[in-house]
Amino acid sequence: LNINIDERGPSAFLTIQEGCDKFCTFCVVPYTRGAEYSRPLTSIIDEANKLIDVGVKEITLLGQNVNAWSSKGLDNQNWGLGRLIDELAKINELKFIRYTTSHPLDMDIELIKCHRDNKKLMPYLHLPIQSGSDKVLKMMNRKHTAKEYLKIIEKVRQYNPEIAISGDFIVGFPGETEKDHMSTLSLIQQVNYAQAYSFKYSKRPGTPGSVFLNHVDEEIKNSRLYEVQELLRSQQLSFNKQTINSSSKVLVLKKGKKKHQYIGRSPFNQSVYFSSKNKDLIGSFIDLNITEAFQNSLKGNILSDL
Repeated sequence: LNINIDERGPSAFLTIQEGCDKFCTFCVVPYTRGAEYSRPLTSIIDEANKLIDVGVKEITLLGQNVNAWSSKGLDNQNWGLGRLIDELAKINELKFIRYTTSHPLDMDIELIKCHRDNKKLMPYLHLPIQSGSDKVLKMMNRKHTAKEYLKIIEKVRQYNPEIAISGDFIVGFPGETEKDHMSTLSLIQQVNYAQAYSFKYSKRPGTPGSVFLNHVDEEIKNSRLYEVQELLRSQQLSFNKQTINSSSKVLVLKKGKKKHQYIGRSPFNQSVYFSSKNKDLIGSFIDLNITEAFQNSLKGNILSDL
């Protein structure tokens, strides 16, 4: 890794897990990427140290099903993602740790406690559910119910009340009725997401879902997607607005388009814009007072240059 911070930026991705054993009926990953494979602990620690050596301050751990990661630990016991994060947090120059994408079935108590106890793990959890309807979840082969998902969210918030929750939704899965759609809207209201991604169902060749009958009409899909996205947008905006007048420690990622403008990322994964005449802030952590909130970003003023 003979690259410097100007070329690669202060934030990096580190793949720790590949493949998936879940076989959701809409997803092609188990067929294209194969079975779940976890990288050994030592190779992850080595790569993290190399990234730190070239100036990285924030690492996002990646996996098709990242919280299924497990490996033999330094004590010869089997470690899960929570233990891995605790080990990575011992690297002094590594300040922010994130991970994505998770499956509800692999949110163990160790990882949930890590969100409470580990100050370097950011208060942000991307936990897709795809639908709020148990019937649809069963057809998707998600192997959990809406109620079980809500219980996990409740537990995570019990351990870390500040956490921002993000999710994924597939709208118009084959056989989805208006009642199923209403169940999804109800679940979104109960969770109150900080951000979320939503898509219309589309056939993936080679997946079980592609041969299902009862495909939903495109116009119905469009109107349902609009309703889901409007609700998610309003939740995201109100989450962002809650941060106005609060202070936030932001990692400065790059320069913005305007003169003296910088763009950073908050612990809650929000883009934050601010101005400074200091020419060399990329890679530093700045305390900002948040002054304005928009749909997809925040604006702030510098409290102190650290």
